[in-house]
Amino acid sequence: MKLLETKEDIFRSWDIWGSSLGYFFMIGIMNVLLAWIPTFLVTVKKFTVMNLGIVAAAPWTGAIVGNIVGGWFSDKIINKRRKPNMMFTAFTSIFMIYSLIYSPNDPYLLAALMFVLGVFMNIGFSTYMVYPMGLTTKKVVSHRLLGRQHVWLARRCRRSAVAGMLLDKYSWDAVWLFLAISCLLCLMVLVTIKEPVDDPLI
Repeated sequence: MKLLETKEDIFRSWDIWGSSLGYFFMIGIMNVLLAWIPTFLVTVKKFTVMNLGIVAAAPWTGAIVGNIVGGWFSDKIINKRRKPNMMFTAFTSIFMIYSLIYSPNDPYLLAALMFVLGVFMNIGFSTYMVYPMGLTTKKVVSHRLLGRQHVWLARRCRRSAVAGMLLDKYSWDAVWLFLAISCLLCLMVLVTIKEPVDDPLI
């Protein structure tokens, strides 16, 4: 696979645009969870401060596990391929986030659900940082590419705003459905990008 070596190559590459768009969806979902989970637990589940802390920390504890497992699996098992991890996270997150519509009121069961969500969402999350490195030279990655991809990060706050508008007009079910649809859109985009690894099995 030919590497992207110039600014023009980067801006013409759908693989870069596609991975950036996928990153936009996933970082937006992460931001909504970070900003709104405590509100959800207090207003809907009526949790105490103790139960709130246990459940609110669960997805981020799972995130640590997911990042470690995802990195090991990508590097050691599937020959440094990144796209499978990214697609796995998008696919499983559709169902995990949708399941929050029917989430249990028991704090320990909900904490377990949030933990699994954190694991699944982060198995492929860190690969968004690594994927472009397989498309370009080190010079291009360090000076142009990652900066362009992080432009999407600056826009993530809008997802929290959308969540707030959905809450004002509808309910938490609408928020979870919106995030699940975002995961589906992410998966559809990821299907179209190429895996930047020369492997006869791909």
